[in-house]
Amino acid sequence: MIESLPQFVPQQACLSCDGCCRFKEADSCWRPYVAPEEARSKGRLAEALAKDIDENNYIKTAEEKGCFHCAFFHPADHVCHVYAIRPFECRLYPFLLTKEKNLPAVSVHLSCPYVQEHEHDGSFKRYVRALKEYFRQGNVLKFVLRNPSLAKRYPQHENEIKHLFTLVQ
Repeated sequence: MIESLPQFVPQQACLSCDGCCRFKEADSCWRPYVAPEEARSKGRLAEALAKDIDENNYIKTAEEKGCFHCAFFHPADHVCHVYAIRPFECRLYPFLLTKEKNLPAVSVHLSCPYVQEHEHDGSFKRYVRALKEYFRQGNVLKFVLRNPSLAKRYPQHENEIKHLFTLVQ
């Protein structure tokens, strides 16, 4: 489909965090959206998604002790059972596809503890430059444009999101 996306947050830091895979509500706006072509693809991801995405292509949640988490995440052992093949939106996080003046854009979720720790150092700046190059690849940009629902607005969370760059001019 598209080239592998380099990860900003190291896997160990990502999976030990109590953040992005957990939600206050079952239908949280932070649940990962699965691009239709990811859901229709063949292979292990499509098999895993078959029963765990809803009719709007969002990953379903599971409830545990009054809290919700991604259907693929197991909080007891901090393991994502699809981590190696997770959907595009999960691979991109803590970076998000957002809309800036109705154009797809890349932003960062400032609530991520790893981002808070590294936003002002060289590794963050280098990663943002690498992301710009990644999205300039024709097939990656085409994937985003074919799947416009990947780019969302987060009106209730604007103070947690920082716009980085727009994908098309």
